[in-house]
Amino acid sequence: MSDTSLFEHRLAHVDFFEQAIVVDRQGNVVASIGTEPGAIRAVAMTLLALLGVVEGGDRIGAPESCELLCEGRTFFGVRVDGLFAVVAPTRRSMTSPRLAELRALLVEEGAAHASV
Repeated sequence: MSDTSLFEHRLAHVDFFEQAIVVDRQGNVVASIGTEPGAIRAVAMTLLALLGVVEGGDRIGAPESCELLCEGRTFFGVRVDGLFAVVAPTRRSMTSPRLAELRALLVEEGAAHASV
């Protein structure tokens, strides 16, 4: 199993969201589950802008997470170690433990991604 598919497998077993896309600073899709990458890409790009990802860099003082209501659904964006996840949770809100679990996965993947 490749590193990317292993990460996608781990993401797929996080039971609090039904769609997710993870991109790196260059906008490359690192992993996606529950959807084709293009399906939530527009939402992802909006959230990345809110997270301060501008032309491959970070905006100083940008938040580490944010949420966006789009077409009646709430999407969450999380920025950790050069990776940016956008998720559509199965419930209306994402609790702190769930957010911490997602962040932990991103930290692990960010370290692996940076070492390549």
